[in-house]
Parts: sequence; C-alpha cells; structure tokens
Amino acid sequence: MTNDMIFDDLDEKMTDFKSFGVHLLLPLILTLFFIQALRVYVPGVYISIFHVVFQDPGWMSSLFILVTIVFFFIPCITNFLCKKFSPKKIALISIIAIVILRVLMAIPLPSLPFDLVAPGFPATFETVLASLIIMFYGFFLGAFLGNGVQTNSSLTGKTQLNFFSIAMIGAFLTDMILRTFGVTLDPTLLTWPLIPSLWFIFQYLGIVIQIPLALVVLFIAWKYLDLSFENQEIPPDDKSTGRSKNLMIVLSLSLAFFLYLETNLLLYPNTIAQYTGTNYAMINPIVIIATAVSLILLLFVSDKIILNKIFIIVINAILLVALVLMLFVGSLLSYGGAIFIAISQVFFFIDFYLVIRFLGTYQFRWNKIKAISNAYALNIGIMILFDFLYDFTTDHAFTISAFRYLGPHLLTIGGIFMVALSILIIYLNKEEKSS
Repeated sequence: MTNDMIFDDLDEKMTDFKSFGVHLLLPLILTLFFIQALRVYVPGVYISIFHVVFQDPGWMSSLFILVTIVFFFIPCITNFLCKKFSPKKIALISIIAIVILRVLMAIPLPSLPFDLVAPGFPATFETVLASLIIMFYGFFLGAFLGNGVQTNSSLTGKTQLNFFSIAMIGAFLTDMILRTFGVTLDPTLLTWPLIPSLWFIFQYLGIVIQIPLALVVLFIAWKYLDLSFENQEIPPDDKSTGRSKNLMIVLSLSLAFFLYLETNLLLYPNTIAQYTGTNYAMINPIVIIATAVSLILLLFVSDKIILNKIFIIVINAILLVALVLMLFVGSLLSYGGAIFIAISQVFFFIDFYLVIRFLGTYQFRWNKIKAISNAYALNIGIMILFDFLYDFTTDHAFTISAFRYLGPHLLTIGGIFMVALSILIIYLNKEEKSS
C-alpha cells in the first residue's frame, strides 16, 4: 500500500547523484538565481519610476529598465524554439545564460568611473541583468519542466512536478538562509556586512557563494541533462480536449499574486516587523522555520490530505485572516500578529505547490511546453503590474495622492485573489477528475 507521499518517490527515484542533481539540485539552484534576480529587479523598477517621473540625472537609463518588462513576454515563444531546435538545446542555452548573468550580477561594479559617463549605470546594469535572468528562467521552465512532464520516460509527470515543486520551495528556503547570514546586499541579522570600513571586502562575499553554485549547475547540465530529455517529441495541440485561456488566466493570476505577496511582504521579515512593531531578529527565524515546515509537510504528508478540498479551504481562510490582521491591526497585536503571519508562510507554499501541480497535470489544449511558458509570461507580467501599483502607494504615494495609504489594501486584494483562486483550482481539479 502506497502512502502517496513525495518522500516515497524521492526514496525510490533518487538512487544516485545523477538523478538527484538533474531533478532536484539543478532546478533548486536555478530557481534560487531567479528569486535573487526578482529581488533585485522589483526594487530596481521602484527606483527607476522615481528617476523617470522627476527626470533626475540618468533618467534615460532608468527608462530603459522600464522597457525591460517586454523581456518577460518573450518566453511565450519557447514552444516555437523547442520545435525549431529541441527542448534540450533551449534548456541548456537557458541554463548557461542564467549562470553567466548571475555571476556578472554578483560582481560589484565601482560606481565612480561609470557615473562620470552614465549616472546610475551600475544599478541600471544590475537591474537589466536581473531582467534577463527572469526571462531565461521562463525559457528553462518551459523547456525543462514542460518537456519532462509530457514526455519523460524515467519519471512520471506527477513525480516530475513533485520534485520540481520541492526544489522551488527549497530555493526560497535557501535564499532566506543566505540573506540571514549576510551574503547579499539585504539587511541581515548580522551587522558585520554593513560596517562601512569593511564594506569593500565583504561586498565580494556574494561571489564566493555564487561561483561554486554556478559551477555545480554547469557540471550537472553538461554531464547529466540527457536524463531529463530521454524523449523530446513535442505533441501537437489538441483543441478537442481541456480548457485553455480561462484556466490559464486563473493559474497565472494565482502564481502572480503569490510572487507579489512574497516579493513585497513575506520574503522580507523586516516588512512584517515594520507592520507589527516587532523585532526583525525574532521574526526572521520564525519565517525560515515555517518555510522548512512547509517542505516537511509536502514531503511526508499524503497528497490526499494536502490536496483535500476542506483542508485547502481551511488553511486559506487562516492565511487571509492572518494577512488582514497583520496589515490593519498589526501594531496592536505585536508579536502575536507577527508570529501568526510568519507561520502562515506554510500555507502560502502549500498554495504554491497546488498551482504548480495543477498547471502540470491539467489537460490543456496546448502541449505542456506552451502551457507552462505562457503561464509564466502572464504570471510575471501581472505581478509586475501590481508591483507598479503598490509602488505608487508607498515610495511614490506623493505622486498620485489617490494612492496614498492604499498599500495594505492592495496587499489585501492580492491575498483575497490568491485565496479565492486556490480554492477555485481545487474545485476545477475535482471537476476534471469527475469528467
């Protein structure tokens, strides 16, 4: 009798480093690079809006950053490129591009010589690199996961999705741990990276982490990528089965609001601390532990429980209550509200797992490469749109007075949409099974 747990599949399929590297370590590290790029790009857009609105020195380069939003829709051609060349070639090119761009982004550029020629160039350059990483990750996601779900012979589509979901959540956890110990530019629990006299030394610490990770990715891709591309046949679209546009919008919206809430709130425990008037040093470990707990639940709890309709409704109700309490009465609840929302991070990642599973298993009219790459492009576009709106409620609230103080309301709208869409997905999944 099987327990229908992801850990059972791991124990059975991960028999050597080759399988572990291709199906877990490779997507984990690449997703980590994607998350790091997303955290650079979103603030970069916020700063660019400021420079463009007030036409500060270097505002033309800031305008170019806003134009990079077009990059995020280019992964829609992944299916065409895979047919023209092959899914493996597109995945390999994407992996190499992401690795090179991430290493370049980790190299601190001296500001002074560049500022003399083009004011703000180092920050602009870093943001553009981040936008390219986000774009190439879309190509990788479509070619690697799409091809694996529909044609891979060594793993079933469900197992492939399970492993990829675990790898993605593991990447979020890894990112939180790395930031805690101060190997990025974010404020950390440790103060030594922020000591001015030592900054010129410590700013290179990120390279010490990124280069080994990049080499591991290149080694796995070069040696073992064939394991995930045993069959590269791309099936034609089947217009007689499944839904397409409406369901794709539902899934893309759900992913967009997940990333929107994560990049503006839950990936930054200091934001939770600000809303609740608590100490960041106490909230950060709770968020990390909650993310680890979500991984443990997904590994060791049966899918019959995780994807149960009642369970999904209950956890999403708790999640929404926690979000509303923190945003509007967080200062009154103090540590109670902060801990509540931090623990609710578990439910965010269960919703995330739900969307990824449904995206890969539902029978769309399109093949999986087209379905996943189109959903990714739409998801990133919607997320950036809400980031723009959120920016005008915070950093640029003085620009449009109507948006002033609406930040918590916009985050609440994002939470309501994500909760409603997660519940809708469960009902659509039940309907698909019954039909």
